[in-house]
Amino acid sequence: MFYTCMAVFFVAVIACVFAIRKTIFISIKKHLFDEPTEERKIHIVKTPNLGGVAIFSAFVFTMAVLSPYLKLNSFHGALIAGAIIIFFVGLTDDLSAISPIKKLGGQFSAALLVCIVADLRVKSLYGFLGVYELPYLTSVSLSVLFIVFVINAYNLMDGVNWLAGTTTLMGTIAFGYLFYQVKEMDYFIACIALSGCISAFLIFNKTPARIFMGDSGSLFLGYCISLFSLQFLQASGSQIDAVLPSTNSIMIVLSIISIPAFDTVRVFGIRVMNRKSPFDADKNHFHHILLSKGFSHIQIAAIVS
Repeated sequence: MFYTCMAVFFVAVIACVFAIRKTIFISIKKHLFDEPTEERKIHIVKTPNLGGVAIFSAFVFTMAVLSPYLKLNSFHGALIAGAIIIFFVGLTDDLSAISPIKKLGGQFSAALLVCIVADLRVKSLYGFLGVYELPYLTSVSLSVLFIVFVINAYNLMDGVNWLAGTTTLMGTIAFGYLFYQVKEMDYFIACIALSGCISAFLIFNKTPARIFMGDSGSLFLGYCISLFSLQFLQASGSQIDAVLPSTNSIMIVLSIISIPAFDTVRVFGIRVMNRKSPFDADKNHFHHILLSKGFSHIQIAAIVS
């Protein structure tokens, strides 16, 4: 298993490095940059912002190439369809900004595919807050809202170099360990592959960044974390010999996503109290506060992640 993990990881790293180099080249040639024109933006040099294209394509390539050898068969077509929707919503926003309503529409569409067609959802709270089995409509509604919330929470973390990447990397490592313990090997391999892609991206995202992940990357990574969360809840709840009791599974998931989730709730709360739209951009995030205190991008990533 060790050699398999190393093979998956390095295939993902090599694929992503190749994809990022090509993406940077094409972005420069076609003038596809994130221009520092808005007050909230902290970079001063125009930078390619299509790192998500490289992350997504390298991850898909790695999983597609290795699937026949590793016999991966747990990924419902609806999960892949949802990933494609999320990726193209983010890519569209990177190339030509779209309204928050349209972005949410795409996210809800992907979430409904996951919960209804793939039947990946929170089916029980396992005694959390005194709640056990959930009615179908409640289960679907709660799961859809959870997916959309997590997607946006990780999207909002993409404010300084390394932050969104390291935060997601910590999540994929944690879920990789958990999936290994509950014997969900397909998802374990997916976590290894995604970790390799993120690790490669971080090489190019270190200050001064040569590329940003953009919404195509942050939305896709948030989508993956939401799927890992739901799958772990299902797996731990159905396996008697799981390393961790199912009653603790929800708290484990919440702990993994706690920082992006808390920061999102806090910032949305501030905006609402100031009578602004929750989707209006500002500089109230944790990373903005730390940046104003003189911390570097890597220091902020280390503190928050």
